Amino acid sequence: MEAPGSGLWNRGLLCTLKRMLPMTTSKVSRWDQHGREHVVRVQKAGMQRQLSCGTCGWRRKAQFLPWLKAEEHLAEEHQATVDPSGS
Repeated sequence: MEAPGSGLWNRGLLCTLKRMLPMTTSKVSRWDQHGREHVVRVQKAGMQRQLSCGTCGWRRKAQFLPWLKAEEHLAEEHQATVDPSGS
């Protein structure tokens, strides 16, 4: 058995703690000039956020400004800049 404080034991504890963190999901939606909706989902667990594009499968981790990075991806890769919420 491995002693607490050793590398493998700590990694196992870290994995357990990550599973215990509440996972929340939000999304950034934009429409392109052809009226197609493109969505990037933002999953949050602790301080880390995972971005994933439903159109092209693009993924990225982002700790800071994840929604801005999602908007940039949609504009640059899909030319989707129309905000459906009107804001």
